[in-house]
Amino acid sequence: MSASAHVGRVRGLAVALGVGAVIVLGGGAVAAAEPPTDGSPNVAAESAARTGADPRHRADRGRVRAAEVADDSLAGPAAPNSQATAARTRAAANDGGSGDSVFGTEAKSPPVVSGSPRVAARAGLPAEAAAGRITRRSSAAVLNPAEPTPAPSPIVTTAAPADSAPVAAPSATGIDSAVSVADLQSGTTPSAPIGSALSWAVLAVARRSGTPQPAAAASNVSAAAAPRQVTANPILAFFFNQTPTLSPTQLSQGPTGVISGSLNPNDPDSPVLTYTVAREPVDGVLAIDADGNYTYTPDRAAAHIGITETFEVTVSDAASGFAIHGFAGLLHLLTFGLLGSRGDSSTATVTVTVTPVNEAPTATFSVGSPDSAGVVRGTVVGADGDGDPLTYGGSRSTSKGTVVMATSGDFTYTPTAAARHAAASLTATDADRIDAFDLSVTDSYDDSAVVTVTVPITPANVNPTATPSVGVPNASTGVVTGRVIGRDADGDALTYTGPATTAKGTLEISPSGSFTYTPTAAARHAAASSTATAADKTDSFTITANDGYGGSVDVTFAVSIVPKNNAPTGSVNLQSPDATTGLVAGAVIGSDADGDALTYAGSVTTSKGNAVVAPNGSFTYTPTPTARHAAAATTATNAVKTDTFTVTLTDGYGGSTGVPVSITIAPLNTAPTGSASVGSPDAATGLVAGTLIGSDADGDTLSYSGPGTTAKGSVVIGANGSFTYLPTSAARHAAAALTATVADTSDAFTLAISDGHGGSLNVPVSVAIAPQNTVPIAVTSTGLPDATTGLVAGTVLGSDADGDTLSYSGSGSTAKGTVVVAANGGFTYTPTAIARHIASLSGATAADRTDTFTVTVSDGYGGAISVPVSVTISPTGVTFNFVYGTGSEYWSDTARGALQNAAATLASSIVVVTPVSLTYSVTGENNPSSTWLASAYANFSGGGAGYYATVVQNKITTGVDSNGSAADGSISWNFAVPWDYDNAVAGNRYDFQSVAMHELLHTLGIITGAGSPSSLDQNWTTYDSFLRASDGAVVIDGSYTFIPAYTANLTGGGGGLYFGGPNAVAAYGGYVPLYTPATWSSGSSISHVDPARVAADTYFMEPFYSYGPGVRTLGAVERGILRDLGYTVYA
Repeated sequence: MSASAHVGRVRGLAVALGVGAVIVLGGGAVAAAEPPTDGSPNVAAESAARTGADPRHRADRGRVRAAEVADDSLAGPAAPNSQATAARTRAAANDGGSGDSVFGTEAKSPPVVSGSPRVAARAGLPAEAAAGRITRRSSAAVLNPAEPTPAPSPIVTTAAPADSAPVAAPSATGIDSAVSVADLQSGTTPSAPIGSALSWAVLAVARRSGTPQPAAAASNVSAAAAPRQVTANPILAFFFNQTPTLSPTQLSQGPTGVISGSLNPNDPDSPVLTYTVAREPVDGVLAIDADGNYTYTPDRAAAHIGITETFEVTVSDAASGFAIHGFAGLLHLLTFGLLGSRGDSSTATVTVTVTPVNEAPTATFSVGSPDSAGVVRGTVVGADGDGDPLTYGGSRSTSKGTVVMATSGDFTYTPTAAARHAAASLTATDADRIDAFDLSVTDSYDDSAVVTVTVPITPANVNPTATPSVGVPNASTGVVTGRVIGRDADGDALTYTGPATTAKGTLEISPSGSFTYTPTAAARHAAASSTATAADKTDSFTITANDGYGGSVDVTFAVSIVPKNNAPTGSVNLQSPDATTGLVAGAVIGSDADGDALTYAGSVTTSKGNAVVAPNGSFTYTPTPTARHAAAATTATNAVKTDTFTVTLTDGYGGSTGVPVSITIAPLNTAPTGSASVGSPDAATGLVAGTLIGSDADGDTLSYSGPGTTAKGSVVIGANGSFTYLPTSAARHAAAALTATVADTSDAFTLAISDGHGGSLNVPVSVAIAPQNTVPIAVTSTGLPDATTGLVAGTVLGSDADGDTLSYSGSGSTAKGTVVVAANGGFTYTPTAIARHIASLSGATAADRTDTFTVTVSDGYGGAISVPVSVTISPTGVTFNFVYGTGSEYWSDTARGALQNAAATLASSIVVVTPVSLTYSVTGENNPSSTWLASAYANFSGGGAGYYATVVQNKITTGVDSNGSAADGSISWNFAVPWDYDNAVAGNRYDFQSVAMHELLHTLGIITGAGSPSSLDQNWTTYDSFLRASDGAVVIDGSYTFIPAYTANLTGGGGGLYFGGPNAVAAYGGYVPLYTPATWSSGSSISHVDPARVAADTYFMEPFYSYGPGVRTLGAVERGILRDLGYTVYA
């Protein structure tokens, strides 16, 4: 690249700065900037002309604001204030820029990044457009072009003071279009010569020390700043000039919301500072003076609601002349703006807070007239200078009513019933007839106006009601009391008024409405006349009830007048009764204080006689025979012996007097008659009941009496003649004697009948004496049973309250044993073998283990008691004891338990008289080559010709131990065979318990003495004695020799052999077929039933066993065979 090319790139910067700079590019060569020679117009002048004539200025507000940005085309979209409404948000200005070529206004370039607009300028974009994008967007905007941020308004200088000569700015091209980034980094050195760098530096000092340059047309600037007094060294101020800063402070707020504050600028080495609004406020107008003081005037709406708003202000010292702001400024100069920072300005964010400003509303009201219900309607009219929406409120209730306020300002006042009633009072004041309340009008900023509303109260009153209440006249004084029962719906206190006198009496009325009416004596006397009319007997008057509120009601009363008259008096004059007829004569003599003519009446028939009264007062009285007879009673009272009646004297004026007359009645009587009726004695108590039956011609009520006690008892007689006789215990006991005489069994006494009128009768009575004996009592003493015999001994001990000699009975049999009772009450109980067996079973109940019987105790006098006795049944059974010898190691606990269970099952079916204990020797082996399962053996109880039980059989059935201390039997077992020991037997294993019971049954005697058909001696088992041919013929003769003709039967010939014991035959229903195979099988033949003819899987005693569960319960045939062998079998 040629040197001229380098020079062409740097000259624009040199001219724009008005200074030449020495640039060392390598090899000591430098390049110098030169003024343009191509006739290009001065960029600053062009920009100023364009912005000054732009018709868009101030178009977005419609009004001029101080320091408003002049060139909206350079501002990005304004950020909406969060406290302002959307309607206040301004429209964003155009995003395009007009360049940034004015002297001193270039913004700091953002870092160079890949794809930035600065690189795009190298690719051929217009230089001015590229520069505008870089200087007016933040680095974030470069990285994300879709989200632009507002660009600051251009900063320009103000006019210079008058004593400074302006210096015209040289023309220059845009900085960013002059130098290529790639060229600056390539290290290529231009070869063209350049002037001395010192001359450029001197020039720069001269320009810095000169006067400020005039501003091109600029927007949002402050007034011209007065030169500041600075003391900094000019050289230091030029090369190390400090960047100005701002520290904004809000100072005060005016009554209309205008905020005053200071930017508090700081720059110790620059005499002139300029202020530019970098970001405008949204909801107000900003003005900044030359000293950095600002005034923020909010919109009226914003001031009204109160807001907090921010804006940005840039302070610049560029108007003080060119200077290098330290190393970063020098680097910025030498690299043509690619590195470092100009440092001549800074931007601060200013925050202002506007406290809400509000104008309080005003209010007036109008009130209508009350309606028929007393309701008053009106309206409150509010006004607000701010135009705020208004709400209406106020009192909801008063002491006299309620207020309902509508949102429109209309209100309704409803007085209480009490208030309306109070207004109706005749003494009501003006205050009683009105009410007042406060209503308010409030704007949306809580300022309000209150008006006091006065409304009239319409009077209201309800007339009282009343009902009369009249009492009954006093019979003595004639006074009548009563009251007016008044009611008032309003709760008014009522007053009562009326006349003090009437035509026939006087009236007193109390404040409560009660009254007292007193008739005159003349009125009462007139009312007493027998010819008095209804009008003569009543009087009337009216009482008025008044509520004091203009309401009243009249109540009229009609009262009765009680008649009054002096009654006549009289006295009686009597003669003595006639002794024969009982008639009495006499007279009543009357007198009257009023001198009235008297009349006499009183003829009457009483319960005791008849009286006849004459008009002049004389009378006669004749008593009835009944009354005379009653008067004859010994217990007759004066009332019985007299009669009374009344003679009435009447004066014709309602006055009458009854004069009582008392008559003495002459007595009259006839004596009674009677007899006795006697019942049988009560067997338990000996009491005899009877009745003395009396009669009386006069119909008198009879009374009965007796002696109370006799030689052998006591008598109680009732008022009706019934009586009871109770003999003494001794008399009854004597009557109970077997030798008692008739005299010992009876008693006699006399009862009397009286008529109560002087007549009486004595009646003799004879009664039987019921024998009495006390039943004896007894206690029982029972001993423990004998373990061998089961016998239980005990005693029933009786006692007798009468001291009788007692006898005892009760010998006999029970269901489970026998009882023998001795004469002294001792007893012995012997249980049966079956009872003892049942008691020994594992499932035996308490009832199975006891028996009861009764012993009767008699005293010889008809007294006996049955005493229940309960005895314990001593269990008895067969006990199997197994002694394990050779091969005991094969006998697991499970196998041993199963063997014991099998033995216990058999023992539960065998009944013994005394306990039997059996001993078996047990062996075991594990022989897989053998086909045998198990075997059992028992010796014969004897030798020689004959039938013998096995040792086990003999020991159980007879109690004789044939073997002494030796084992009674033996058992051998092959454990190579698969066994199951519990109730769940698998299909491929043998049932241990079933096989064990089979083998034990052999030792119990189901076994033959025949060794084989060819070896038959005369030594047989009891089992063999029941062998029969098919026709029932005996096969062993009397000499114990097997009959040769039946030898073939041993191997199936001649129909084989059968068991002919009667019990087995009965169970089977015929001779029982035995197992007689064609080939003799030792240990199996004859000793088993034939499975081909006896139902399979029903009996233990079959010759073969198969896998799976076996039989565990004795079959009927097996039980029959055991019974035939001498066993007592319990089913």
